[in-house]
Amino acid sequence: MKNLVLVSLVILLVYLQGRLWFGDNSVAEIRSLQSRISQLEAQNNVQQQVNDQLRAQVRAMKDQTEQDALIEQARERLGLIAPGETLYLFVDEQQ
Repeated sequence: MKNLVLVSLVILLVYLQGRLWFGDNSVAEIRSLQSRISQLEAQNNVQQQVNDQLRAQVRAMKDQTEQDALIEQARERLGLIAPGETLYLFVDEQQ
């Protein structure tokens, strides 16, 4: 009877250890998920910085006294020039 209880407890212990190390919600899976969370938090921080920069640009464009920001965006994104200016376009011949 004692041997049966001991064998049962050993089997139970082996089963529980197997689930702990290899089953669902195992230690390895939890570590992997924690690593993924860290990566996603880093990506979120980068995106937050980009969003902050974009919000600052939007605020600058909405401000009527800040005409320079609007002109700068028109020049950079649309390639516009002011009357009387000359556009110089440099072409890389290697491409």
